[in-house]
Amino acid sequence: MMTEEQLKKMAEITRGAASPEAYKEFYNLWTKTYEETFGKFLGMTLLGPAKEITEKFFKGFEVFTKFYKAWMNFYFKFYRPWTEAMGKMRDVTSKMMKGEITIESYKESYNAWISTYEETFDKFLRSDEFASDFGAFINSFLDFRKYYEDVSQGYLKTMSLPTKSDIDEINREIHLLKKQVRELSGQVKALS
Repeated sequence: MMTEEQLKKMAEITRGAASPEAYKEFYNLWTKTYEETFGKFLGMTLLGPAKEITEKFFKGFEVFTKFYKAWMNFYFKFYRPWTEAMGKMRDVTSKMMKGEITIESYKESYNAWISTYEETFDKFLRSDEFASDFGAFINSFLDFRKYYEDVSQGYLKTMSLPTKSDIDEINREIHLLKKQVRELSGQVKALS
């Protein structure tokens, strides 16, 4: 159930005048509410015949939520330098375009645009904050991917279809057979 604070934030966002920070704040409120409600439900001890399936489902939901949270955090952090560069460019462009507009003034504006974005994003991409957030994003993505692969393998096995590990094993066997054929061919040629 949504809190009154969440409803106010949602109303602000749906009016279309919300800042990226308002979106992030709403998302953080939603995440907190999720963890306090459904998140506790996921931590319950499960019993009965559907235990394994239910545990996999809950684990998948948790893995996806962590991935989505890391992605949103990364996105919002990336948005900040973009808006900073846009603000700098607005000031630079308005000063440049006050006089006569010529090909040279467009060229100067373009060069200023490139250097402003380059400087702003270079500073951000070299920061510890970016490295940390990017690492968290990649780790959560790899966890999500591993979960998805495990679930896919399980479904393929239940349908009696070859899985990735089955195909990998077949490829190893083919490689070994080719190697043995080459060795035997060499031995036959040596005997002839």
